[in-house]
Amino acid sequence: LSRSNAENYIKSSLFNVLFIPIIGRHNLLVAKVCKEVINETLCLYPSATVVVRYYVCEHIIGIEHQLRIPKDATIVVNSNILHRQSNLWSRSLEFDHNCWMRDPETNFKSKLPDPFAYLHFAAEPRNCIGQNFALLLEAKIM
Repeated sequence: LSRSNAENYIKSSLFNVLFIPIIGRHNLLVAKVCKEVINETLCLYPSATVVVRYYVCEHIIGIEHQLRIPKDATIVVNSNILHRQSNLWSRSLEFDHNCWMRDPETNFKSKLPDPFAYLHFAAEPRNCIGQNFALLLEAKIM
């Protein structure tokens, strides 16, 4: 999606439901559109661009292709680079909120290619303690 197409979709989706005086299912659509836009915005412009972890003991990551992280190693993950990996994201350099939409047939959430492919506020167990507040504030501003 081009930026103007994404803006037009978002504006029309919100305009169609914001000016209906009765509270109902249309409010859920607004919340869904806001969440899609926020997720995609944070994917392209993450708030925590660098995550640094220091390992106090040796770790083995992975099952098939194991990666050994030695004791006293410092690992740096750049989420700007991670979120632009074409092997993880089909349209990694474009604003595409559709990747966050639920499947219309099954109503299931879209699945990420990997649980740690989207690090908008770092990752568990040491993710940002203000994450929920920030997401609520972003939705309110929209």
